[in-house]
Amino acid sequence: MHRILRGAPGDDGGGEGGAVDIDEGSGWGGSAGGGGLELLDLTWLPALTARQARELSPYEVGERGWPGSLDTLASAPALVCALRGVDAFTALRTLLPPHGGCDGDPGRLSVLMSPTPELALRQALLFFS
Repeated sequence: MHRILRGAPGDDGGGEGGAVDIDEGSGWGGSAGGGGLELLDLTWLPALTARQARELSPYEVGERGWPGSLDTLASAPALVCALRGVDAFTALRTLLPPHGGCDGDPGRLSVLMSPTPELALRQALLFFS
């Protein structure tokens, strides 16, 4: 599973970058009960390649948002995180905005999550091998 944080060009982190505040009550911390998420790997990319953007787009080929999402994903730096944990997909779905936080506007994609464990593995291989 991974997470993409995308900031607007020239964003110093104070804008709409897409970072999610993490606090102890959010389920991110490593508690004694086995909860939380473990960061496996992290990589910063100055820009996504066309192949990476196609792989990560939340839109299907032919959908209205497809071309715009590719442009958005390939036009700015990206932070790719590989995370794991018990029931990690459920935990992340409650924390992250649906559809990458774009509200139907592919130009506003900010945070993406792999929708299934199988797709997460394929995407992790694309970024971390």
